[in-house]
Amino acid sequence: MDDFLIFGTNKKELRFIKNVIEKFLKNKLDLIFNPKKANVFPIKTGIYFLGFRLFSDYSVLRKSMLKRFCKKMKRKNGDEVAAGKSFDSFAAFASQGRCWQTLQNLETRFLPRRFQSRLIEKINAELQAISAKSKFCYH
Repeated sequence: MDDFLIFGTNKKELRFIKNVIEKFLKNKLDLIFNPKKANVFPIKTGIYFLGFRLFSDYSVLRKSMLKRFCKKMKRKNGDEVAAGKSFDSFAAFASQGRCWQTLQNLETRFLPRRFQSRLIEKINAELQAISAKSKFCYH
């Protein structure tokens, strides 16, 4: 992997760091920056990086990643085992950003039986916890 980001609060300092890295890459590794991608700009607009749009204090999944995943899941329609594995893999990746509700919606859409059984398991566990507590309550 050769992608990286450098964050800072001073444009001048960031440009200096960029020049130092650029010289190192050229002299030591015979590599050059992609001129379209090696930029200094404010993060408030968001930075597209490794499937996410990064902001200063959070990240969200890129829409293109979500669309690609949905197409993949549609092709697996009928093969619940393969769809479940793909979903779990994508969910592990996507969970690095703010997308819990999106993942819930995707699971209900593509794996409705699995979502329902998880929901039932969760409700049963909560009911058992309530039942266990009530055994020790005195009125």
